[in-house]
Amino acid sequence: MKKYAIILAAGKGTRMLSNIPKCLNDFFGKTIIERIVDACYENNFDEIIVVVGYKSEMIYHVLENKVKYIKQEEQLGTAHAIMCCKEYFENKNGLCVIIPGDMPLINGRTIFKLMKVHNMIKANLTLVSTLIDYENNYGRIYRVDSVIKKIIEYKNASEKEKKIKEVNSGLYCVNIKELFDEINNIQKNKLSLSKNNSSTIKIVWRKSNFYSVSWNDSDVVLAHFSRNVSHNDMSIL
Repeated sequence: MKKYAIILAAGKGTRMLSNIPKCLNDFFGKTIIERIVDACYENNFDEIIVVVGYKSEMIYHVLENKVKYIKQEEQLGTAHAIMCCKEYFENKNGLCVIIPGDMPLINGRTIFKLMKVHNMIKANLTLVSTLIDYENNYGRIYRVDSVIKKIIEYKNASEKEKKIKEVNSGLYCVNIKELFDEINNIQKNKLSLSKNNSSTIKIVWRKSNFYSVSWNDSDVVLAHFSRNVSHNDMSIL
């Protein structure tokens, strides 16, 4: 089975107080996007695709020909970024790991475990969740009797739902055929993939075989919105 990685790197660095793409912010001597690509190389993906947008030429300069590029002309959310890859993945099969471009502590072991669990349980989509005690704006994992019922975006969450500690990291493993079949269905039914429908989860939620992997070390699978990062993070690299 072939395996692909999609790195979502089209966003700006607004929350990092930077005017460069957020994935190009320095993290202990190396850009975030370089660290993510290194983690992908450890897993011998058949192809690594980077979705670029804002100031894309800067990303081309850093990564050069290490990866393939797909342009997202408008930054309309995660699902829209995946939709931009539709033509590239036409007639391709296998699995795909989707990685946010602002996840500097992601490593090869985490990606390997995600793919291993996904294959073992034969899921259509597997997401990585984690528990956070501090205030944050990640999507909440809403469960009933341990079963995931929905992912609640923070901006849409009630005060009670915001107290849920299990959050969605945005790191996914998904079967390519199921993913793009659902995108085709969305387009045929003229449904929007705008910022109001931005989650990759929503594309394949109708599929019954859905699974989550809970990751104990939240630092590894979460983004850093601030440039004030603890030196303790270096021990994970």
